[in-house]
Amino acid sequence: MTQISKHFTRAENACRCGDCNKFGADIKLVQAMELLREHFDSPVIVHSWFRCREHNNRSITKKSASGVYGAGSNDKSWHLTGSAIDFHVQGVDNAMVHHYLRSKYKGRHGVGIYDWGIHLDVRPLRADWDERQESDLYPA
Repeated sequence: MTQISKHFTRAENACRCGDCNKFGADIKLVQAMELLREHFDSPVIVHSWFRCREHNNRSITKKSASGVYGAGSNDKSWHLTGSAIDFHVQGVDNAMVHHYLRSKYKGRHGVGIYDWGIHLDVRPLRADWDERQESDLYPA
C-alpha cells in the first residue's frame, strides 16, 4: 500500500470510477487531513477524494463501464484537482468535526456537513453549507 502521508494511502486518494486509475492530492489538503486525524485520534473514512472528469461529471444515476455510479458534480469541483475530500471520522459526530474545521480555518476553505459526513476543500475563501436533513447548525 503506497502512503501519501502518515495516515492516508494512494488508494484512498484515487478516483473511485473503477476505470481510470488516476489520483492526485493537494498538499494543503493532505496536511489539513493529517491535522484532523491527529486531533481526533481516530481513523478517517474517505468517501471520495480525487475524481477524474468523467466520473465527476457523470450523473449519479448512470454507471461507468465497470458499474460505478457517477458523482453528479460539475467542472468547477475541487475534487478534480484532489483539493477536496468527502469523509467521516470514525466514532466522531459530524457536527464536532465541522466545528473543529471551522474553528481551525475561520476565513478559508469550503466546509460542508451532510448526514453521511463532511466535505472539505482548500479553496482560498470561506464557503459553508449544511445539507443535513434536520439541521440546526445554521438556524434561520
